[in-house]
Amino acid sequence: MKYNYLEAVKEDLRAFVADHDYYLLGLDRETTEEWLGEDAGNSDAVTGNASGSYTFNRWTAKEYVIDNLDLLFEAFDCFGDERIGELFKSQDWETMDVIIRFYLLGQAIYEVCNELEEHGYFDAQEEETAEDAAAAAGH
Repeated sequence: MKYNYLEAVKEDLRAFVADHDYYLLGLDRETTEEWLGEDAGNSDAVTGNASGSYTFNRWTAKEYVIDNLDLLFEAFDCFGDERIGELFKSQDWETMDVIIRFYLLGQAIYEVCNELEEHGYFDAQEEETAEDAAAAAGH
């Protein structure tokens, strides 16, 4: 069965949001997306970008990458990265795995934030902000 990077990144983002809910409370969607792009993007638990490895296993990373060479090539084209030959030559599967995860991060954030919005997450934030503003104004 082909490894589904997008679903894996989305699952990790959902867990990241749940683990950091205390920080995200009160943030609007745009700020949440920006924060996730920075913090989740630099998290080993989501992209592996912090250490350079998500799987911490060269062979697992190789399996994931080989199943998704199309995504790897898209990522290199998108980022304008010319190291693809070097990475294959050195068999740096973990770096290639991280590149794919980072490439899909924006789409995953968008889709997870859509899920949050569908469940009223941002509506609740806007209501709290409006109530806070009214309370601060003495109403």
